[in-house]
Amino acid sequence: MAAFIDFVGTPKGAQIYIDGELIGELPKYNYMLKWGKYQIRAELEGYEPEERKDYVVWSTDRYKKIVFALKKIEE
Repeated sequence: MAAFIDFVGTPKGAQIYIDGELIGELPKYNYMLKWGKYQIRAELEGYEPEERKDYVVWSTDRYKKIVFALKKIEE
């Protein structure tokens, strides 16, 4: 089984990594993930990275949405 994941939030263009592998940029829609546990991270230069550790996709999931809100680093 697999679920379709939407990655949304701010800022647009932040890079999305799953288990250390770049999969694209915000926003990214309908990305298919098999059931399991993942490390999901969004980052962009000038912003604090945001991470979802041990994010679980259950075998019964069909659709999920992950919302990121990266905070700008104050200089």
